[in-house]
Amino acid sequence: MAGPAGAFRRRWLGTLAVALLLGYGLPGADAIAQPASQPVLTRLVKAALEREQALLEAQARGDGAALDALLDADFELREAAQPGRPLPRAEWLAAALAAPGAGSGTGPGTPPGYAIEQMAVHEHGALRLASFLLRPLASSARRPALFIVDSWQQEGERWRLLTRYAATVAAGRGALTPTPDPRPSGR
Repeated sequence: MAGPAGAFRRRWLGTLAVALLLGYGLPGADAIAQPASQPVLTRLVKAALEREQALLEAQARGDGAALDALLDADFELREAAQPGRPLPRAEWLAAALAAPGAGSGTGPGTPPGYAIEQMAVHEHGALRLASFLLRPLASSARRPALFIVDSWQQEGERWRLLTRYAATVAAGRGALTPTPDPRPSGR
């Protein structure tokens, strides 16, 4: 490969090799570079998942001491159906310990048949707001999915759950999600 044609061929093959190494021009190169729809597990989400899992496990076991250690003294549950009537800590604990692992709705006892999904965490100083879905497992399919927002506050090395906001999730679009108008706009 002497002369200009050889030099061109070497340059072209070198460029092609670099392009292939970088993933340009390969079918599916995007899929190789980034996993499809895999959420990134941030340090905040990982820590919140650990706290939420500890709460769910203590609730499922009926472990009053573990629940007591995780809940703030002023903890309350606020449900979307009755936002002006919070369930105080003592009542929530009593219900959780009366029927661990059983129940329905947003009340105590629901976690064993649920899995945490779609968690997001917002950091505000020593306060963390964790929002997520509690989706029923196949064995609990008749129970509704729950949308939860938990406010956790750090006190030294410990975290305490201050307030839980809970709402049942209807199938389909949420009420706040805009539905596109199927009619042509004329634009």
